[in-house]
Amino acid sequence: MKIAFLVLIVCILSSNTKAQSYYKVNGGFGFGLDYGGVIGTKLTYLPIKWLGLFGSVGLYYYYAGYSTGVQFKLPSKKRMSGYLTGMYGVNGEMETEVIITAKQYNGTTIGAGLELKNKKRNTFWNLNLLVPFRDDQLKKDVADFESQGLSVFSTTWPVNFSIGFHANIH
Repeated sequence: MKIAFLVLIVCILSSNTKAQSYYKVNGGFGFGLDYGGVIGTKLTYLPIKWLGLFGSVGLYYYYAGYSTGVQFKLPSKKRMSGYLTGMYGVNGEMETEVIITAKQYNGTTIGAGLELKNKKRNTFWNLNLLVPFRDDQLKKDVADFESQGLSVFSTTWPVNFSIGFHANIH
């Protein structure tokens, strides 16, 4: 509730009658956790120039995945700029070979990225390095299945990468 109130205050303070000198909404598709899984789409709203609020949906191997979060853009007038990101959503999955079992796990993920704009600055690429904080239940479930002699595939890389292509909408 406190976060929703804070976001509302930021949106109210950032709205004004002057013309905005930046695009407030962009959408794109890509690969990685901030795109809802392995592959997906992301929509970002910027209430103020340096703060982006995003939501994404995608496919995380066997199930649909999602992610919601924030981006704090570092000031830059160049075509390449950096940002920090934090999000919550699907950041792990486990499957077994013998028994048809697949399960997703949600958690917090933080990271840093680069935004590489084209010359007209209406489209751009996002490149991210992400560190997921996974639910302990994922480790427990993997250990339980492995103790039963089952082969387990889990997406538990300590660092993840993502890449996506975006276009400014408004």
